[in-house]
Amino acid sequence: MALAALVAGCGGGPKSDGRFELAFQRTVGERTSVWVARLDGTHGRLAVRNAVLPNVAPGGKWLAYGVLGGPATAPTYYLRDVGGTTIRVGAGYGGAWAPSGDRFALAGARGLVIVDVRSRTRRVLVRDDVCCSSSFSPDGEAVAFARNYGHGDEPRPSDVYAVRLADGRVMRLTRDRRSSDPVWGQSWIAYRRSRPGPIAELWLMRADGGGKHVLDDGSEPSLHAATGIEPIGFSARGTRLLACLAFEFECRPVVFDVREGHRRVLPVRGRNELATATAIARDGTQVLVEVGRPDDPELVVSLPTAGGAERVLARDAAAPSWSR
Repeated sequence: MALAALVAGCGGGPKSDGRFELAFQRTVGERTSVWVARLDGTHGRLAVRNAVLPNVAPGGKWLAYGVLGGPATAPTYYLRDVGGTTIRVGAGYGGAWAPSGDRFALAGARGLVIVDVRSRTRRVLVRDDVCCSSSFSPDGEAVAFARNYGHGDEPRPSDVYAVRLADGRVMRLTRDRRSSDPVWGQSWIAYRRSRPGPIAELWLMRADGGGKHVLDDGSEPSLHAATGIEPIGFSARGTRLLACLAFEFECRPVVFDVREGHRRVLPVRGRNELATATAIARDGTQVLVEVGRPDDPELVVSLPTAGGAERVLARDAAAPSWSR
């Protein structure tokens, strides 16, 4: 289905010859808007008013963001290019960009939607209740997602699937009804696998569903992680995986050496604030983290994966994303 392109007149994003590099949401009073800045946090400026959850495309030519319609509804997502042209995607959660930055996938209750920003076309690739997140294959030709079963309160049973963009063929990758949140890397798909009780484990499998094994059991006695561990993203070469130890109000960054299986919990030095990891750089050297407490101003910082002090990129900011 062809999409009509709408010109957005809300905000001061980059000029037509620029790129989106760093994006975050900022709340003033009861209004939340999306801001953009350079990767080092300088030249911050308002991009989209009354918007949340920015997601910068690789290469920085496009920015995805959500617009809230009410407390009980999923945000409606839009895609905006550096010139201000805007495409409406639809309602859902867990939007993801292809590595090339020219396709966007959105998971929602009505299915998995794919938008090609070059042709301005939109397809509902999977018509079913797709849970929470999606992830493109490294070549951008397939998407991994989780499918819910049944109805009722969370958590609901789910499994991980993959669908090919060329012909819409769907392949079921897990059959335990306890798997979700897939993240696709060069050699592995990482995913969250729940077990009896509140703790979730971090598992790896091949693109065809083979080679399944646990990478981390989600336990962290020193931090008392309440709900286990969740995958966030791989480095471009797939050698490092960013995950997070999940609590009620935070998700602390953990970086894995995928080949060796070693992990490093990245502390936010000198602070006792809550920390939530959101992204890993393509070269695997830095991670993007939101730091703060619900009732205090929040910071966006970058942390070196090898350990070391954080760098503050933005203040009074949350839900960061970057093109790095």
